[in-house]
Amino acid sequence: MELIEYGVIDGLPHYFASATDEYGKRELHSVYAEDSQQAYEFFEVNGYVDIVLHSNDASAVIDGLSPDTGSMIDRMLPLDLMQNHYQTIRKLSLALLKRLYWKLRWILAVVIGFLLLFQWNRGVLGNTRGITVIAILLLLPALVAYLAARFSVYRRYKQLLDAAFWGRWQEVLDQIPRLEGMFPEYDLDARAAVALSALGRLDEGLELMQPYADSSRVPRWIYWSRLADLYFYANDEEQIQNCVRLAAEDAPELPIVKLGHAHILIQFTTEYDRAKQLLEQTEKQHLDQQCKLSLQRFKGNLELKLGNYQGAKEYFLVCQQGIQELLASQPAALHMMQPGMQLDFDVNQAYFAIALAELGDRAQAEEMYQQALPRLQALGYQRIMDRYAKAIRS
Repeated sequence: MELIEYGVIDGLPHYFASATDEYGKRELHSVYAEDSQQAYEFFEVNGYVDIVLHSNDASAVIDGLSPDTGSMIDRMLPLDLMQNHYQTIRKLSLALLKRLYWKLRWILAVVIGFLLLFQWNRGVLGNTRGITVIAILLLLPALVAYLAARFSVYRRYKQLLDAAFWGRWQEVLDQIPRLEGMFPEYDLDARAAVALSALGRLDEGLELMQPYADSSRVPRWIYWSRLADLYFYANDEEQIQNCVRLAAEDAPELPIVKLGHAHILIQFTTEYDRAKQLLEQTEKQHLDQQCKLSLQRFKGNLELKLGNYQGAKEYFLVCQQGIQELLASQPAALHMMQPGMQLDFDVNQAYFAIALAELGDRAQAEEMYQQALPRLQALGYQRIMDRYAKAIRS
């Protein structure tokens, strides 16, 4: 699937979407827009149907800040990585090799044709030296493809995300210097700040985030949302709520902001009516794949708080199945989503186990909970572990 890109606008959020045109052809598209709703409407107005957003407003903002490396290999690599899901270096190499051969097909044809013509004119067609040169020309793209896959910056970034989503905080700090200049400075600094906070160095993390407090390129809402992550790992519930409130004041209509606000209200307050209202408003908007699934989980979280365990179970089941289908389908533009989706799956699994325990299905609850437990322990999700312990005892 080729990537179709519409007008690069520096600093504007960058969205990916799959859509079908009037001729029935389905393609991966890339568009710069003010927000996810505008991005969706762009395709709608231009006659596309079956529109599926792959980017939420947060990921689109970060992608819009990405520096241009100017490397042909790196410009070709992301789409191949999306389609191959980082599974193995071999698969990445083959995907890139296919692209390289296609890009270089005319150059290779001309060069090889010239060599054959030269040999024919000299009466040495098919000699060993000529065959060796042609073989080298044909094999060189394979070497380039392997090296690009083996040392790709995107693969390194995937390793950074894996470390972050498994709570290997020192590894996060060690990985970041290798990616400087290749990914948005804000994204790398924010991830470093979260790692510092999780390691008990909150003040250092806040200091690292300070330059972005009044940045013209980083939206205020995303600054406050990331700051809430720092306070989460510092176990400061008051500051978490304050940051989320400020993010909501800055961008009250963005789906991802509404979801985050509702989630915090459910987790840390008793403002369940307000949380329900936010979830209902969000459901009426155009959502990307990940936000759609988060909406189901947060609905389940709300039902848990209200004591409706059967309703909670049903929402968690929808979320679980949705994540499994999304990961199995390997849609384009999932290149940076996989680690986060796996994290979401484990967290949803834990809440699913809580609902099952409350309903008396302890055997299945324990089986599901044990699958999610390594992630909960790695990230220090004590609140979820305590809630399960309470449910399984009752």
